[in-house]
Amino acid sequence: ATAVMIQGEKAGQVALPVRQRAASVLLSRPVLKQIGHSPPDDLKEWANTITLGSRIVLQGRDFTGEGMTLVQIGKTRLTPQILGGGELSLNFAELPKAEQNALRAGGQSIQVLRIKPFNEEVERDLAIESNLLPFVLCPRIMDQGGVTLAGVSTDSEDRYSGTVTVSLDIAVDVRQRVFLLLNGTSQNNPNTYIFRASRRRTLEHTMEFAIQDVMPGEYLVRVQVDGAESPLRVDERKQYIGPRLVIS
Repeated sequence: ATAVMIQGEKAGQVALPVRQRAASVLLSRPVLKQIGHSPPDDLKEWANTITLGSRIVLQGRDFTGEGMTLVQIGKTRLTPQILGGGELSLNFAELPKAEQNALRAGGQSIQVLRIKPFNEEVERDLAIESNLLPFVLCPRIMDQGGVTLAGVSTDSEDRYSGTVTVSLDIAVDVRQRVFLLLNGTSQNNPNTYIFRASRRRTLEHTMEFAIQDVMPGEYLVRVQVDGAESPLRVDERKQYIGPRLVIS
């Protein structure tokens, strides 16, 4: 091997000097092992579907230490209500409104953070991060006035078009992919449809979908946000009962 020196003609760049140096010793890193889930009372049939009405329990080790402990879902940091060395509880319904409003539906990651002051004279914190686990937060369609239909028209084959408006319990970002899923509720109406949400310019709880060429009938309604679907309501016989949309 031969060393070759290459000298350019352009002037180099000089970084600003370091004013202050600080060191921190990390004795232990939190480890996240599994996620437990308690659904709200009206979603007992959906044991694996986490919504804003759910309570989750994270299990692992070294969740406590110097500084405060937070849970990070996606890019949102949340404050747990109950905290122990190897377990913490997070009830989404009891979070501060600012934290609830920062959550987004869809597939993302979850981890535990221990936040400790890096240096009192330097305005930044040191976050000791646990490993990541996959996490899906599902939207819910609002019970009252959650699904409406307007601007209805029909063609010569009695197929309907119009605008379906769906109100969700969680805000949707403009970059998220949102779809409306319709399933016919009877043997006489086995039709299924998928429609993409209209373009949005701001953070919204209400989604609009332009539907076309839909056969008349009654449909079960779901909304899918970044792959996470809103759950359907179930009756005592384990039959799907809503939310529903009647097109006629």
